[in-house]
Amino acid sequence: MDKIVIFDMDGVIIDTEPIYMDIDRKIFKSLGAVITPEEQHSFVGIASNKKWTTVKNKCNTDLSLEELMFRGKEEKFQHLKTIESLQAIDGIELLLKSLKTLRVKVCMGSSSPRRTIELILSKLGLIKYFDFIVSGDEVAHGKPNPDIFLKSSKQFGIDPSKCIVVEDSANGVIAAKAGGMKCVGFKNENSGIQDLSMADLIIDCFSEENINKIISFIIK
Repeated sequence: MDKIVIFDMDGVIIDTEPIYMDIDRKIFKSLGAVITPEEQHSFVGIASNKKWTTVKNKCNTDLSLEELMFRGKEEKFQHLKTIESLQAIDGIELLLKSLKTLRVKVCMGSSSPRRTIELILSKLGLIKYFDFIVSGDEVAHGKPNPDIFLKSSKQFGIDPSKCIVVEDSANGVIAAKAGGMKCVGFKNENSGIQDLSMADLIIDCFSEENINKIISFIIK
């Protein structure tokens, strides 16, 4: 089938947002940066440099933007390494299996660093379902710019109009549409209040019924 499905990871494959937000809150506090819950939810799916630029502008720190970005990534990675077993979001493996049965190419397009993506997918036992991975480290501009998704389509030589993105964040949906792609919006309550209204299809769980809706949407 000449279509690919590109998945975001955090909030779609696994509920890492509560973990990440807790780690970030501790970093914000140590820096003396006052970040409201609304601001923190606006960071979901966004490029790392944009988030930490906002934080740096709100505190008095001698740390460079690069140092702040490294600290955020490193603390999350080291914490994830200590977790013995991670839990995938209910139903997501059934969707991935269904796509493989249909011989649909599957790509990971996440703002997270590659080593974090590979760590999480390996711990979940899901890395076997992905034909390709594009991380936030590998493009010039992260979400809400479409670079991650456009690199995914280029890898397979498939026109962006034949790509379907699965996203839980407003920034991710914006990126998908900016790239000329279709988008399935996943309403994950742990990702905070996200405006998914630009998505072509919106679901609130990966139930068998919703998976059938997604499959029908992809193959039509």
